[in-house]
Amino acid sequence: MDLVSRIRDRYSSEGVSGIVSSSYRVLERRALQFYYNRTHTAKTDSSPYKLLLVDPHDIQYVSGVGLERRDTGRHLEYVQWPWYLRFAEYGDVIGGDWDVPRVKFTELSEWALINERFGKGIPWKETSVYEDLVARIEHGNNVYGCSTVEELHERFEYLSTLKESMASDGYRRTDTESSSGVGVGRDSAASLDEITVNIGRGGELLHHTNGRHRLALAKVLNIPKVPVLVMVRHEGWQRKRDRVRTGSETDHSHPDLADIRRSAEGTVSEAPNRK
Repeated sequence: MDLVSRIRDRYSSEGVSGIVSSSYRVLERRALQFYYNRTHTAKTDSSPYKLLLVDPHDIQYVSGVGLERRDTGRHLEYVQWPWYLRFAEYGDVIGGDWDVPRVKFTELSEWALINERFGKGIPWKETSVYEDLVARIEHGNNVYGCSTVEELHERFEYLSTLKESMASDGYRRTDTESSSGVGVGRDSAASLDEITVNIGRGGELLHHTNGRHRLALAKVLNIPKVPVLVMVRHEGWQRKRDRVRTGSETDHSHPDLADIRRSAEGTVSEAPNRK
């Protein structure tokens, strides 16, 4: 849909106030994006697209300060972030209190759906979130990429097939030729479709956004390890990486320190200047 059509639809449904409100949000987002890009330059020394193998049960919280229920969007609820996390890129290092655990992964509706269906054996239509998903679609919204109830049921069939595959073969990275239509490359975050986390100051793994259903399945099935991408590292955790690299600390037990252990077995390197 082109810009003129979107403006016309907004005017038809919400009038002038809707157009003004929408324009303000666009301008606000662009201003914040510009400010973030101009003021934030800290980057990790690690490859921004490096995959970590982690225990899914170690991802207990999500990055955010709360949950917001919305009438539109792909999800029934959205995690509220500090404004700067909205503009973060793979490999960014950010300080602040964004890593303080506040929202449990088990509070998400995706967890309720997967746990009730595959953990407790409850039929899809009897799960606690089914009616909400259907109501959202019937009001013209897209949920999990589905615009009709029939597509929602097809999504359920896909999740059932994925569950059976994970139960028999373990967790596998998505394939570029996957029948699910999700393309996965090897060289850039734009083409990687994996569970995504942020790392807190103490090494805590906090779910970011991507892969809610897959992480829930891995937890229910007790998959021992899953690959994850790291979006943001807390500056406190990055300082630990620097100390391990320079040899002032020798703890390499965290999955995010494995690359330092491999690359610096007998060599101590200086911490890079990331500013």
